[in-house]
Amino acid sequence: MTLSWGLALTAVAILVCLVIPGAMFLAGLIASIVLMVTASEQMHESRDDLRSLK
Repeated sequence: MTLSWGLALTAVAILVCLVIPGAMFLAGLIASIVLMVTASEQMHESRDDLRSLK
């Protein structure tokens, strides 16, 4: 009984240690992609503004 509980807790701890960094990495990846997309859109808009000024 105690051995199986220890194994279960160890398995849960390992899963948590694997899942949380993976989730944080995925969140960072998605955030960086969104930032890149918005930045490129803003660059295109500023280029259009410069062209309209000329």
